[in-house]
Parts: sequence; C-alpha cells; structure tokens
Amino acid sequence: MKIEDGRSIEKNYEEIALTAVINHSTRIENVSQFFLKEGPLAILPFQKKKFSIVWSVCNEFFNINKKNIKKILSEKLRILLKTKSIKNIENLQSFPINLNLKTKYFKKNVLILGDGLHTVHPMAGQGLI
Repeated sequence: MKIEDGRSIEKNYEEIALTAVINHSTRIENVSQFFLKEGPLAILPFQKKKFSIVWSVCNEFFNINKKNIKKILSEKLRILLKTKSIKNIENLQSFPINLNLKTKYFKKNVLILGDGLHTVHPMAGQGLI
C-alpha cells in the first residue's frame, strides 16, 4: 500500500548540509551560529569536549572543495572560535537540502511523521528520531 498519495510541494535548494562531531580541548558551552560567506554554520555543544556542527554550503562550493572539506572546516572553526584546540573531526557527512512537504499525511490507519511527512532544514533541528 502506498501511503503518500496526493501532492507534494518540492524544492531543491541547491545546497549541501555538512554535519560532524568536533573534538576539542577548549571551553565551548553555548550554542552558536555564524553567518559565513559560504553559508550558515551552527555549533551545538553536547559534551564537555565535543560539539556537533551543521554547515550549509552551496553545491558549487562543496563540489569544488569536497576533497579538502575537513581541512577547510577545521580552519574555519579555529578562526571563528579563536582557538587552536580543534583536535579532530569525526563522522563528517553531507546530504542535499531539499523541501518536500506532503499535502496529505495519512491513509486509513497510518500516519506519516517526521521526515516522511516533510523534510526540514538541518539548522532547524527538527524531525522525528
């Protein structure tokens, strides 16, 4: 049975979201967001010496710099945080940013939730886990 009958509102933003876990040895306690020329970068501390990032960049920037993206990210973080204590970048992932909003979210006794219903920009920090 196909659950997602009906229309969808779709848009390709021509952007890539980069996510990673950063190990460091400095004091970072607050959530931060930086608006860089390449795109917004958000930092979310979740352990004493770790934080996660989401960085949205245009497809062109990502495709040109794909092989050096860890090095570029590390340097950006060192400059933004005014520190040399970025130890390493773990679990670097990338995925396209698209809008996909279903106009019908149920069929019979089945309800679509989370990203199945609509995708959300990763900076929003929303979705169903």
